[in-house]
Amino acid sequence: GIKHLLKLNDPQLQRTLRDYGEEIFEIEMKLREVLSLIFVHTYGEDFYNLLKHTNLKTSKDCTIDQMEDYYENQFFFLTFTQYFHINDPKNPNLERVVERIGQAQNFEELKQLITIKEPIAEPQYVQFLKDVKKLINPIEDLRNCVAHNRTVPEDIEGLYETAKESLLEEIDKFHEKLADCEVNDETGTEN
Repeated sequence: GIKHLLKLNDPQLQRTLRDYGEEIFEIEMKLREVLSLIFVHTYGEDFYNLLKHTNLKTSKDCTIDQMEDYYENQFFFLTFTQYFHINDPKNPNLERVVERIGQAQNFEELKQLITIKEPIAEPQYVQFLKDVKKLINPIEDLRNCVAHNRTVPEDIEGLYETAKESLLEEIDKFHEKLADCEVNDETGTEN
């Protein structure tokens, strides 16, 4: 009698996970592209400190020299689930609050200065980030199976496929809107 079986080699699983890994690589690179565009447009040319207005922390490996050498930015040093929190309001810092109290001329101005705001406020960017937020977890669930060399359960696979298609559609729509804005800027018409 056999008491226990354990699979220690599975070439088919390896091919399947490799294919998923390539898809996830493509998805994340496209997501990084859009996030980079949003943050650069919002915060200007501080290309290696795009996350300074967020609560997100990158890995310790994230140095300006390394980012420059490999043509990367801070988004390359986030975990996939951190994308979920990309537009969470930054926690107030007591030092910053005290500094702002000194800057305020009156109570109304003080309220505006210490109001906690989302890092990205441009409506079209906020909508994109909200739409993407709903799609991160199913992709992360499948990514974990790939990263840990596990068979992907059917329910995770189904949710991933739906989220992947939706996310790629959102990214394509974002680029189309961006292209429309550029065309309208060149012609001088409003969008």
